[in-house]
Amino acid sequence: MCFLVLPRENKTYFGTTDTDYTGDLANPMVTQEDVDYLLDIVNNRFPEANLTLDDIESGWAGLRPLLSGNGASDYNGGNNGKLSDDSFNSLIEMVKGYLNNEKTRDDVEHDLTHLEGSGQRF
Repeated sequence: MCFLVLPRENKTYFGTTDTDYTGDLANPMVTQEDVDYLLDIVNNRFPEANLTLDDIESGWAGLRPLLSGNGASDYNGGNNGKLSDDSFNSLIEMVKGYLNNEKTRDDVEHDLTHLEGSGQRF
């Protein structure tokens, strides 16, 4: 499981989840269970943040397809993969990967440490 805490300007993005999804593929939605799970993780790692649902301004959901040539799950298939198809004068492209930025863990912890006591919310 990959958990990210990404400070950006006066906001902090955190996630991700890897929840099985069976709903409408055209409109994935953040579930309350995922929100509770993420708040629990961030508050356990950064107890001084003491985040609640009221601190969350927005969220987004997406689906990560798990592809394999034989129909089996590619869950442990790593972070490399690409699917392209332009046979019908349209474009279908899927790239497998993680939401990331250029900061190292030390950079993120440094940013979070400077937020502590500054009056800014995580």
